[in-house]
This record gives sequence, structure tokens and C-alpha cells, in this order.
Amino acid sequence: MSISYPRTLPSVPIKSSRFGLNINQAVFESSLSRKVTIQSHAAGLTDRWEGVFSTAELDPAQVAELSAWLVSLKGREKNFYAYDPDRRTPRGSAVSQTSAPLTKGGWQIGNTMLSDGWSPSQVGLLMPGDYIQIGSNFHMIMEPVNSDASGQATLSFEPVIKTSPTDNAAIVFENPVLVARLGAVVEGWETGANKTGTISFSWEEVI
Repeated sequence: MSISYPRTLPSVPIKSSRFGLNINQAVFESSLSRKVTIQSHAAGLTDRWEGVFSTAELDPAQVAELSAWLVSLKGREKNFYAYDPDRRTPRGSAVSQTSAPLTKGGWQIGNTMLSDGWSPSQVGLLMPGDYIQIGSNFHMIMEPVNSDASGQATLSFEPVIKTSPTDNAAIVFENPVLVARLGAVVEGWETGANKTGTISFSWEEVI
């Protein structure tokens, strides 16, 4: 059977992770006045998520599965789905059984988005630090998301929208993912006398 990309990370225990938004900007400081000027490149469109995954101790079968998965990525050529393993579901009260949010209006840009389809008249559906996925866009919520009596809500997030979604695009708030590639070529993995071991690898968002 042929391999489909982006690939899903095998079900192995992640012991520790680093996850963050790399802001692409230049900083200029005057040597005389020490005035600082900050220039954001492409209005935030080149900001990207980056991280590192480190597994817990893996048994021989898990080492074999994850090493094969890493090799299948062909260095940095192929892509996979990355996520924050510590925040797969929101801190807010939103659940998919009662909320099926969609974008309200097409071709929205920037750091805010109109949406509908939420459970009506709710406070704190999503909270700062929660993640959402809209198509190929992956965002962190900046302000609490509250719905009105019609189930509409305004979302405030980072980074900016890179690819404007169409009207009624699904807003995923449970187990959202982003498309990533390896941040560096994995040179190998090491096991001990009992053939168990840990594996770490870095990644970066594909933009």
C-alpha cells in the first residue's frame, strides 16, 4: 500500500515537547539613541509554528515503528501533521456535541474572524491558549470566545490568516493539526542493551 502524505504521527508516548510561534521580524537598534525599530516581514504571513517532540522510553516495537515513520519522511521532503500534545482539546467549554462552528463570510483576513454555529449564549467557549484549525490555517486563541443568542462569535487569534477560507469553512477546535516538515534531518536513533530507547526530532510548519 502506498504512503499518503501528510502522515499522522504514530501513537507513541510523548514525554516532553516544545511548541511555539516563530515570529519572522527584523529588529534595528540605533547605536546612538538606542531607539528600537521592529519590522515584521510580510505582515505576519511568514510567521510559523515550530517545535520539538521527545518520546518517553519506547519498547523495541515502538522504536521500529517510529524510526520507519521518520525514514518515510525522506528527510525534509515529505510532510506530516503536528500539534501541541499538551492541548489537544480546549480549556473552554466548547464541545463538538453542541457546537459545530463555521466561518461566517468568505475571504476574511487578519487576526479576527466572524463565525457562527456555536452553542448560543455561551461565555468562554474557547479560552486564551486554545487552538483552532481552519483548513490549512492553525491559530492560537487570544481572547475568550463568547457566543450571542444566534450562536455567532468573533474569534481573535495569532498568527494572521495565511490562506483565506471560504464561507462556511469548518472550524476545528478538538484535536486541531498543522502541516509540518522535519526541522532537521534525523541522523539516527540510539537504543540500550534491552533494545529500548527514546527518539527526539524537531519540526517546522509548512507555509
